[in-house]
Amino acid sequence: MKVSETCYRLVEQGSRFHPLYGARLANHLPMVLIALDRIGVSPNRLEAFYDSYIPKLTLLLGDHNHYKPVDPTQYLGRSDLFLGFLQYFRGQVERAGTEKVLRSWVPVLLPGLAASAFHALIRLGYGIDAAIESEVCFALAYWAAEYQSLGDLGAQTDETMLEIAMRMFPITQHHSFLPGIIVDRLAEVSRLLALQNVNSQPRVISLEMIAHFSIEAFAQKDNFTLLHTVTACHAFRRVLPYVGDQVRGLRYLWQAILVAYLTTKVELEGERKRDVASSMTWSECFEQASLSSNDHVIKLTYTAWEEFQVYGFSPYRLVAGHQNNN
Repeated sequence: MKVSETCYRLVEQGSRFHPLYGARLANHLPMVLIALDRIGVSPNRLEAFYDSYIPKLTLLLGDHNHYKPVDPTQYLGRSDLFLGFLQYFRGQVERAGTEKVLRSWVPVLLPGLAASAFHALIRLGYGIDAAIESEVCFALAYWAAEYQSLGDLGAQTDETMLEIAMRMFPITQHHSFLPGIIVDRLAEVSRLLALQNVNSQPRVISLEMIAHFSIEAFAQKDNFTLLHTVTACHAFRRVLPYVGDQVRGLRYLWQAILVAYLTTKVELEGERKRDVASSMTWSECFEQASLSSNDHVIKLTYTAWEEFQVYGFSPYRLVAGHQNNN
């Protein structure tokens, strides 16, 4: 699905900003522009959001087209080489095309899909969805630069994802995290799990199962980190055709989402007995989101709508309505 001319132009224009700003915070600009475009806002609204968002972003210094290309293979996780990676992926796409580059590189990057608290994965999913070649290159370079492995996948068990999460909850329940942001806590939990040597992978796995776990957990707890697991599942669905071994890819996604859940230290309550309907219709959610200045609310509303169309899980409308009522 392509985007409007205004959206395309603004996303391209936004590529002059670094994918991170401030204290390693993720730049959501391209994703929000695409989400707003998808829910049908006017060109003027896209322009207004762009103008309101960019003052906090960090400009890429100099003419980044002059940077020497750097193949990320031996340098994954080197944030300082982002511009070299960007030039590398631009050159690869120019020579081989987007499809071939994605099929070659997504399997390489998968073990580090927690990069920038899922934001590199999310940015790539949006770039693929919007068919913006330059954004795909930008997201691949971002993912390579912020690559974050969470260690071995873990042994398999016959438990459900919810049972695994509830069993592992005590591992971090009383853990005191060092100061930092989500990616720092992900690293801490991955080290704890390596010491525990726990069975953390369900024997049977699917994207629908992971998406169900994520939206149910977020619907229960409305936690900021859990919000990112919902948007990560949405993005992964866009990236899935390029992962190669899909079961392997899904196991890396589940590993990252489980670790993300364990950083929250919030206890899940088990399966809900009944669905709770949202008081807002999808049209009302879109209308509220279109007026919002909150990038997470806009992205979550679009994500929830998209995922609801695929899975039909009622919590998607519940969380979209709740976010837009706050």
